[in-house]
Amino acid sequence: MTVEVFTTDRCGACYATKRWLDNFGVAYVERSASDYADHLRLNLGHTKAPVVTISADSVDPRKPIGERVLAHWSGYRPDRLAEMLGDFPERKQNR
Repeated sequence: MTVEVFTTDRCGACYATKRWLDNFGVAYVERSASDYADHLRLNLGHTKAPVVTISADSVDPRKPIGERVLAHWSGYRPDRLAEMLGDFPERKQNR
């Protein structure tokens, strides 16, 4: 699975999300939310950062975001992050 975190500058929720992922050893790709603003709003319905997307590694990355994303949410959501953690058996337990 691939985790993408779309962030903005000086975003507390963005930092908290990245810190959570780092603490649990979950690899992710950070992208600028402003570079993908139209896609995030039109395809996924999100207007605030961070936006976290989960996609299968087998999905063609050239497909539009809306067609390749298995799950997505916006804001700092430790509940969703913890739920997602169960899908990453190779994760590190850094508690």
